Amino acid sequence: MENSDKSRKGVRTRAKRNDTMDASEKTCDSGTSDVSLAPTAHLAEKRKSHELEMCKLRVEWQKEEIDELTKERDCLKEQLVSALKRGDTGSSQAIPLSSDSSSDSSNESSPDTTSDSSSSSSLEEDRKKKRA
Repeated sequence: MENSDKSRKGVRTRAKRNDTMDASEKTCDSGTSDVSLAPTAHLAEKRKSHELEMCKLRVEWQKEEIDELTKERDCLKEQLVSALKRGDTGSSQAIPLSSDSSSDSSNESSPDTTSDSSSSSSLEEDRKKKRA
């Protein structure tokens, strides 16, 4: 009889210890509150933290995509400049491509650049089709 009391006592202590650990874990997760959370509030908090984590991952992915597209844009600009230089070897006219607005005005001023811009736009369309 004495052995069964000791074993029951140990089980109660272990269960009680687990309950207090769970309660302290819930209060630690909730921030500075000393009150344990209701199960539904705890689930809602978990869901929100998961949603926040997913949003952070999405932002990181979007930043990587922006970097990739920026590199691709710069590469295409360099290709356009080299193509224009090859086409205008006899000409003394230089076309600066320092910003997007200046490249738009240069395309309107020279008839040779319209064919180059149409071919580069078709390249962009092909790349978009490959991505989709």
